[in-house]
Amino acid sequence: KNNTIDKYGRTLAYVILPSGKSLNELMIREGYAKPLKDFECSELANYQKFNIFAKQGRKGLYALAKRF
Repeated sequence: KNNTIDKYGRTLAYVILPSGKSLNELMIREGYAKPLKDFECSELANYQKFNIFAKQGRKGLYALAKRF
């Protein structure tokens, strides 16, 4: 399975900022991106955990979601 290109032809990569922080992680923590289990990566478990916290905290795009 190719883990570098998604089904739309977009490149999948880790983006490390000059500060050394991961842009991927920051976006997930703030609720503006979510990890997809279709693509295995070394940080997937952490990204899934951060996504749950963002959703529970109604951050980013989750701020607009209705609570059920």
